[in-house]
Amino acid sequence: MKPKIPHTLALAIFISLSAFEVYAQAAGGGTVSPTVTPKPKTPTRTTRTRTTKPKPRTTTTTKTRTPTAAPAPVASKSAVYYFDYAMYSCGENALDCKIDNLTKAISLNPRIAAPYFARGLVHYRKKLYNSAIADYTKVIDLEPRNASPAYNNRAWTFCAMGLWDKALEDAERALELKPNYAEALDTRGHAHMGNGDYRLALDDFNKAVRLAPSNPEMYRSRATLYRKTGKPALAKADEKKLLDLGAEL
Repeated sequence: MKPKIPHTLALAIFISLSAFEVYAQAAGGGTVSPTVTPKPKTPTRTTRTRTTKPKPRTTTTTKTRTPTAAPAPVASKSAVYYFDYAMYSCGENALDCKIDNLTKAISLNPRIAAPYFARGLVHYRKKLYNSAIADYTKVIDLEPRNASPAYNNRAWTFCAMGLWDKALEDAERALELKPNYAEALDTRGHAHMGNGDYRLALDDFNKAVRLAPSNPEMYRSRATLYRKTGKPALAKADEKKLLDLGAEL
């Protein structure tokens, strides 16, 4: 099974990164603007010039004093720095690098959900399923009203572990928070299929295909069920569809 990255992840990351920016600003690191001394204004009143010979000016040598420059501010590495590094600077398959930097981001600001969610995806890829579940659980605790992607991914992780009933429970919670959530219907379909409830699984897969017809994974899931239930022609039709959408078998 491939890890599921729901379409709403982009929005969740955006919300969390907005909070990150507030955190980064609060941590300091702004530049210091130099102080500009205003030039004295030229008096507007006209003065009468004296005809007396001016006295010669005595020259005195004064020590020129070099002003001390303000020290450049030190930009401390914040949670957003480590999050960005994990997402954009670590290689796609540098999973340990991602986990290390996401963990640093979490240690600096443990109240932001995005690093836990991203780390859950990486833990899943490393097949560290218990760690992935712990990360998704933390996201649910931090963002209970926006937790449908976390419930869905935790359900998918339970599917990978063969814990079908737990997967069903989480998929149901995801759908309660977000009805017509195609990815959660697909996940619930896999849980039904794992339990041997093929009719319920087909119902979910059909709904998922209708809701997300451009997502090849929906066709892959249904093709898997068709092959499992001895319907190779229908399976081939779905496999052709996912190939047409640019996915691999």
